[in-house]
Amino acid sequence: MEEKYEIGKMGFDRKPYPCHSCGRSYSRKDTLRRHMRDECGKNPRYICYVCKKGFKQKSNFQRHSANVHGFRM
Repeated sequence: MEEKYEIGKMGFDRKPYPCHSCGRSYSRKDTLRRHMRDECGKNPRYICYVCKKGFKQKSNFQRHSANVHGFRM
């Protein structure tokens, strides 16, 4: 298996855990598991009622609502 490296904030990040469905790679095994359980191939669960943008993770939806629209949830 070929390891994937990406340029991150602190230089090159090692990402040895690939998703075999979509090809995304992760540096931590638990993050890959969350991706496979909650994200990969699934529709967004959280939809912004202001701009209709969809999110698969609640935390990303909450951050969007606060930063883009000024709402705290």
